[in-house]
Amino acid sequence: MQRMVRAEVIDGAWRRLGPGVESLSTQDGGPLSRTVKLVVVPLVLRPSARRELAAAVIGPAQAALIEQLIGQDRERLIHTAGWLDALLARPESEQVGRDRCYPTAYALATTHGEPRPSTAEPVAQEALMDLLAERGAVSTAAVRAVAADPRQAARLSATLDRRWSDHPTPDPVEESAVQAWASAVLEGWVPGGARPRPEATKRAEQAWSALIDGGVGTHTGAALRADTWPQEAAPVARPRRLGLTEQIRVACPTLDTPERTTAPRPWDRSIVERVLVMLQHTSDRSGLPAAHDLLADEVDRASGAWQLGVEPTRVVMVLGTVLALGLDGAAPADTQAHRIVAGMRRRESWLARAQRQPDTPAGHTVTDDVTDPVAPYLRRLWTRLHGSEHRGTVPADPQEGRTLLIGVARSVLMDGRSRVRAALLRRQEGRG
Repeated sequence: MQRMVRAEVIDGAWRRLGPGVESLSTQDGGPLSRTVKLVVVPLVLRPSARRELAAAVIGPAQAALIEQLIGQDRERLIHTAGWLDALLARPESEQVGRDRCYPTAYALATTHGEPRPSTAEPVAQEALMDLLAERGAVSTAAVRAVAADPRQAARLSATLDRRWSDHPTPDPVEESAVQAWASAVLEGWVPGGARPRPEATKRAEQAWSALIDGGVGTHTGAALRADTWPQEAAPVARPRRLGLTEQIRVACPTLDTPERTTAPRPWDRSIVERVLVMLQHTSDRSGLPAAHDLLADEVDRASGAWQLGVEPTRVVMVLGTVLALGLDGAAPADTQAHRIVAGMRRRESWLARAQRQPDTPAGHTVTDDVTDPVAPYLRRLWTRLHGSEHRGTVPADPQEGRTLLIGVARSVLMDGRSRVRAALLRRQEGRG
C-alpha cells in the first residue's frame, strides 16, 4: 500500500483551493506553517475526532479524506483569510498574539461568513476585546491559589500522570538526515549588513520545512527522553549533559514543590515553577489565560517532546543542540552560525581566564558552568522558547529561529562575563 506524508497531502490540497486564501498562504501558494498548525489540522481535519488523520504518514484513503475535507471547506477558509486580515489590522491583536488570531478568524468565518466592509472592523475589535477580557492579567498569587486548592490540584496531577504515561515510544532518529537539515538551516544565517546568499537561504528554508514537516523535533525529543539521542552527547544521561535536568533519566515533573533556595534545571521544575518563571519574565500578561488554564496548558506542554508544546520550538531546540555540540567539538561545526558564535567566544578574554581558575569548588563551578558551550546555552534557549510559546511569539521561519539562537548565545556570554568577574573578585578577597 502506498504511504504518503500528511504534510505533503495538506500542501497539495491547499494549493488546489485557488485564489482567496493569500493571507493564509506562503508566497508560492502553500499553506503557512501557522495555518496548518492552528487552522487546518485542529479545525478542518480534526484528528482528535478522526484518529486516522493523526499520523504523520498516511495511506491513500486518509489522503483522499484530507483532500475532501479541505476542498469542502474552501469557502470558509477564504472567509477565514479575510477575517485574519481584519483581526491583524487592529492594534489589540498585538496583545492577543498572532497565534490566537488564526483560530479566531476561523471561528468568525463560521459564525459570520464573509467579512463585510461595513461590519468587519467592529466585529474584529469585539472578538479581540473578548479574548483580552477572557484572559485577564493572571497573577502569581492566582497560580499559587489554584495549586493549593486540593480538588483542582488533584485533577491537574491526575492529568499530568496520565499524559506522561501516554508518551509514545520514539521512532528511530536518522542522525545523518537531522545533522544535514540542521546544518543547512544554520548555514543560511545572514548577519546584519552582510550580502544575501540566495542559494544558502533557499536551502535553509527547505531544510526548515523538512524538519517541521517530518516531526523531527517531536522524534528527537522522544528519543532524548529515552536517552537515545543525540549520539554525539555522552551515551548515558544525555538530558543531563544538555543541561536540562540533574536526573540520569527524565522524570515526570510534579505539580508543585516547596519553595527552593536554588533554581532547578528546566525539566526539574514543577509545573507551578515553570509558570511562575514565565510570569516573572512577562511584563504584559493581558494575553495570558486564567491561572487554571495556564497550569492545564503547562501540564500538556510538559508531557510533550522536549517538554514544549509546538513543533517549531522543538525544532529550534534541535538546532540549538547541533550548534552547541559543534562548539563543544562533539559534532560537525562548519556552518555560518557556528562560525559567528565561535568568533563571539574567541573575543571574550574572560573565557581563557576562567579556564585558568584553580580546581577549588568555586573555580570548578566557574570553569564547568561558564566555559561549557552546551549546558548553560541550552538551558537558556529552552527557557526562552518556553516563554515564547506562552506569549505567542514562536519562531515562524529559519531566520527567526537563527536570530533567537544567536541572541541566546550572546546573552549567555554576557552572563558568563559577569560571573567570572564575580568569581575573581571573591578569590581576591579570600572567599573563593
